[in-house]
Amino acid sequence: MFIVPSSIEPLKNNTNVTKGGNVTLYCDVSGTPTPHVSWTHVSTDKKWYSKTWFILHVKVDNLGEYKCEASNPYGNATVATFIFFPGGLCEERCSGKKSCRKFGQYVCLCEKGKTVTNCDNNEEVKNTFEVGIEFNEEYKPEYENLENPTTQLFVNKIKDALNEEFKGSGVQDVKVTELRWIV
Repeated sequence: MFIVPSSIEPLKNNTNVTKGGNVTLYCDVSGTPTPHVSWTHVSTDKKWYSKTWFILHVKVDNLGEYKCEASNPYGNATVATFIFFPGGLCEERCSGKKSCRKFGQYVCLCEKGKTVTNCDNNEEVKNTFEVGIEFNEEYKPEYENLENPTTQLFVNKIKDALNEEFKGSGVQDVKVTELRWIV
């Protein structure tokens, strides 16, 4: 009987993934006895116990490093691969002087203090900004009074949604100053 420790063929990085597309990760392992194989998505610690992992409808949360691990009683082997959009965490490659940064989601942005298409204009960095948001919810007259308990529940819903959307962007607080109905 031959005893062979686990081994894995090198993996290639997959950087041509499109948002909503599909990816197949395959771990080509060998060893005697036959190794147990598992995949791990490093950032989420999600595991898959098979040589092949089909990832359907790829989104940003699926991107990053994946490790294939093979083990038998005589040895272990681990190799890693990465899945990224053509622009890294951004869906497209950033052009000009823009870089891929997280602002709620990953987008191509100019560096702080630069604006317009080519990031050539200087602009004073602001500590606050104003946002108009449209909701697909029936407007209630009590929303005009920000002290009303029903309005406060709705405002908290808005703040929670915006805090989640801007998580990791540097936005530290959301303040609702007015609610109005637009026809």
